[in-house]
Amino acid sequence: MYARLKDQYVLRGWKGLPYGIMDTQNGATMFLDGIGFQAAGFCDGLTDLNSPLVLQIHRKAIEKLRQVGVIEDCAAGQELDSFQKHRKSEGHFVSSIHWSITGKCNMNCRHCFLSAPEAKYGELSTAECLSMIDQIALANIGKVSLTGGEPLVREDFWQLVDALLAKRIVIHQIYTNGLLVTDDFLQELASRQVNPTIFLSLDCIGGHDWMRGIQGAEEAVIKAIRRTRKHGFSVAIETALHKGNLHQLI
Repeated sequence: MYARLKDQYVLRGWKGLPYGIMDTQNGATMFLDGIGFQAAGFCDGLTDLNSPLVLQIHRKAIEKLRQVGVIEDCAAGQELDSFQKHRKSEGHFVSSIHWSITGKCNMNCRHCFLSAPEAKYGELSTAECLSMIDQIALANIGKVSLTGGEPLVREDFWQLVDALLAKRIVIHQIYTNGLLVTDDFLQELASRQVNPTIFLSLDCIGGHDWMRGIQGAEEAVIKAIRRTRKHGFSVAIETALHKGNLHQLI
C-alpha cells in the first residue's frame, strides 16, 4: 500500500518549529511532532506502508493524516512533486505578511500617514519586488495581504500577483480605496483563481468625499462594494473613525 501528500500540501519547517504541513490553497500550516513528521515522510508514493520499517506508531499517525484529508492512496512510484518535499527556513515561523507594495495613491486622504498623494515613499522597482517575493518564499511564508498606498496603481500589479502565485503563495487580502476595482480587475482575479477578501475604505455616508479628498469617492466605493459582491468576492469595510463620523458608525 502506498500513499502521498495531496497536491495542495507541502512539507515545511522553521527555526524552533521544524515539522509542518502547509496547505497552499489557504496558506494554513499544521504542525507535527517527530513521529507525525516521519509518518508524513513515508507518504511519498515510494514507501510501501506495509513494510516492517513503518512501525505501528507511524501507521496510527498516517491514519490521522488520512482522516484530516492531507494524504491519499496512490500507485507505487507516484512520487511527490519536488516543491512538496521538506524545506526548512532559517527564520522563525511567520504565517503571513502585510505588504505595502507602493507608497503612491490616487486619493488625497486627510489622515494619510504615508503622504501617499505626494508619493513621499515612492515604490520599489519591479526587480526589487520580485526579489522580495523570492525571499518570502524562502521564508516559507504561506500568504500575503497587499496594500499601499493604493496597490492597484502599480503598473506591474499583475506581474507581482503572478509571481506570488508561481511560488504558491496565497493572496488572502487586498486593501484598496475602490477607485480601480472594475469588472475587468475582478475578472482578472477570478481567471487566476485568486479569491481574497477585498478590504474597501468607506468612512461614512455623506462624509467620505471630505475625508478622502476626492469628489465622487463615496459613490465610487459604494459601486465597488456592490460590484465586488456581484462577482462573488468577500468584502470587508475599513473606516477611519473621527469625531465627525462616530454618530454614523452604526
